[in-house]
Amino acid sequence: MSSFSDAVARVRIATWAEDPETVAGLREALLSWGPDAGLVADAAVSLDQDNPADALTALNAVALLQPEARSVSSRLRADALTQMGRNDEALAVLAPLSGPDADTAQARVLFRMRRPDEATALLQKVLQADPTHWEARLGQAVLALSKGDVAAALPLLDALRFDNPLDPRPYRSIAKAFLLMGQAERGIAHLEDLLNNPLLASPAIAMDLAELYAVADRAQSLPVVLEAVTRAARVGPSHAIELARLWQEVPSSGAIRHIAGSFAGQAVHALLIALAIEVEGGDALAAFEHVTGVDHWLVHERLAAHLLAAGRHEDALPHVLAAQERAPRTAAVRITAAAAELYTNPEAGWKALETAASHPSLRASERRRAQQALTAQT
Repeated sequence: MSSFSDAVARVRIATWAEDPETVAGLREALLSWGPDAGLVADAAVSLDQDNPADALTALNAVALLQPEARSVSSRLRADALTQMGRNDEALAVLAPLSGPDADTAQARVLFRMRRPDEATALLQKVLQADPTHWEARLGQAVLALSKGDVAAALPLLDALRFDNPLDPRPYRSIAKAFLLMGQAERGIAHLEDLLNNPLLASPAIAMDLAELYAVADRAQSLPVVLEAVTRAARVGPSHAIELARLWQEVPSSGAIRHIAGSFAGQAVHALLIALAIEVEGGDALAAFEHVTGVDHWLVHERLAAHLLAAGRHEDALPHVLAAQERAPRTAAVRITAAAAELYTNPEAGWKALETAASHPSLRASERRRAQQALTAQT
């Protein structure tokens, strides 16, 4: 990681820790890279808060930066565009850049575009020239985890953590490895230690910890971390949806409605209210049917699940397909798809639900959903 990247990372961490004096000092130090360096830090913080549009606004105002900082600015622009689903534009931003950092950033975009072979080729190119390149090694570990190859990923992640102890990404990936191994409690202990370290704590790590609590069926532990994220971060729409889904695990419709209040007049507001209505036991199907303008897998998955519960299998199928197109590997989508498959291919649907009902890396609520679907068929 470049020294400028490290300086920006420190601003992100101090912002999450709500330490304004430290943030002010760190931002002043950034000026040695140019008078607009603070805008790059603003963009990085906006990305942490799931606000890629705000990140682009900050980056569009950047004019005067040293070359190293300009390169970081371009890579953050690519990250923002990728978060917004504008992957081709992200690749175009990276195309004029050269060198290992640019190649690694391009590999990251290709991975998000589900083009792992091309991403792997770029990472191998970087590592052949420089086997110590930190970001490329991290990319290699992430690719290994995406294939479920924990044995290959863990030694890489341990080495990355040792080489750059202030970057939270290896720690987060190690927690994911514990999750894949079905060892949620080890992941929880690992991340709880990180949140006690002000140099490593972040909203992303808090959300990772909340996910592990949900997997471990420790709903009583969720409010503290969820309240911290909600309080410290000015969340964007997709971040708000994930927060609301985690608040459903508590369950707390009041917290979800509080989040929804920040999005009055926006399309995502209706989705958040529908999630609150689910918790309250109201007419969730009608609520989700009124959600418009939100192209998110959850809308279709929830509609499919409620239509199946109402015995409307044919009406559910288009929503199952739409959810699978948007998030084919998401557990909730797979469970609802399996429940739908019970009507057309009972053996395959039953087998998928049995797997989900005992899968140690799924949320406890998802395991229960799978078990309930199986029980309903007996």
